Amino acid sequence: MFENELRLLQAHLRAASMNVGAAKYAERALKIAVLLGLLVWFAGSLVFEKVALGLLYGLVAASGAFGLFLYLPIARKRELAGQIEKDLPFALMQVSVELNMNVPFEKTLEHAERGGYGLLSKEFRKVMREIREGGASIQEALFHLSERIDSSMLKRAVSQLVSVYEQGSRNRNGEPIRQLAKELLLKQKAESKEFSGKLVVFSLLFIAVSAIIPAFFQAYVVIGSMFLKMRFTPQQILAIAAVAFPAVDLAVLAMIKAKTPVFMRE
Repeated sequence: MFENELRLLQAHLRAASMNVGAAKYAERALKIAVLLGLLVWFAGSLVFEKVALGLLYGLVAASGAFGLFLYLPIARKRELAGQIEKDLPFALMQVSVELNMNVPFEKTLEHAERGGYGLLSKEFRKVMREIREGGASIQEALFHLSERIDSSMLKRAVSQLVSVYEQGSRNRNGEPIRQLAKELLLKQKAESKEFSGKLVVFSLLFIAVSAIIPAFFQAYVVIGSMFLKMRFTPQQILAIAAVAFPAVDLAVLAMIKAKTPVFMRE
């Protein structure tokens, strides 16, 4: 029944470089989610003084935690792809320059391996290890690289590199790779402009949830305690101020970080 879901989860885990089986990962996630749900049920029953309401919060917390664990491999593989794509245009530009200077193809990969391109250089190191120690051809090692990382940009780059390698040495051999590098840089520039426009909205959202809404809530509590019949107990007010509002702030910050392009984080 869950074979397709487990197969899909296994693919996400493999792309995220998480060396664990899908069934074992799902089992661990379920155990942690159930434990968290029980803790929230107990704490919610004490704070809100209603067992049924605490149970509801516990079920929501358990479901959210389990969903988060299932999403982690997807987020991880996207993070790895972003780390690769961040340095990919510059590595391709270096490769294109060296190919135009008639440097042997394998030497250009060695230079990219030592070029200081972060995770991309480590992946090129794996490529060269496959070629030197595993006896793989350059095409096979490069295709293995594109299979390890779930990135459409990297797949295009690998396809272009293999095409150039198979065509052999000729004048301006690196020009197609140079054009691809320029295209990827233009895409990064467009993404940075788009995010800059969204950042204003994100900033206003963070100000609202971190300052304005808590201030209104505190004003309501103060005024309500003097003139109105309060529906909040002191324990509930403490839980909202000390747990709920900081949790919302952290969630907004996490969302902003997730929306920020990887190449703009450093």
